[in-house]
Amino acid sequence: MAVTEAGRELGIEGLDLGEARACDVDCGNGLMLELLADQDAGRLLLSATLGALPQDRREELIALLLDANFFWHGTGGATAALAADDGIVLQRSLPADTSLDGETLAAILELFLTAAAQIREVAAADIPNPANQHSVRNEFERSTKS
Repeated sequence: MAVTEAGRELGIEGLDLGEARACDVDCGNGLMLELLADQDAGRLLLSATLGALPQDRREELIALLLDANFFWHGTGGATAALAADDGIVLQRSLPADTSLDGETLAAILELFLTAAAQIREVAAADIPNPANQHSVRNEFERSTKS
């Protein structure tokens, strides 16, 4: 199965959907990755909860998340959103068909986890005016080029 193969390639133990067609995996540094296979829709959902949205920087961070979502340049193809109970969430839906092999999924997961870590870092940073000093999209593009 592509999910298990991707987990092996990335060194993520426990990445296996099993009979429940879902799994939660600790990817280190407190980053939890949730995968859910929706067989009826033929989709695989990737999701990571990135933490609360700091109220003192709410408007600035929402602007940064919107910037990151623009053509998905700062999210590695995923979508950053706000969930009422969970705060900042990063999600991506993939076709769960034969075109999604382990190597392809590993590359997608690597981008997803990079974006998740970057967004979480920006949200936690104490930046007085992030709109002028920091862009999730620019940071993500820099981190994926190295």
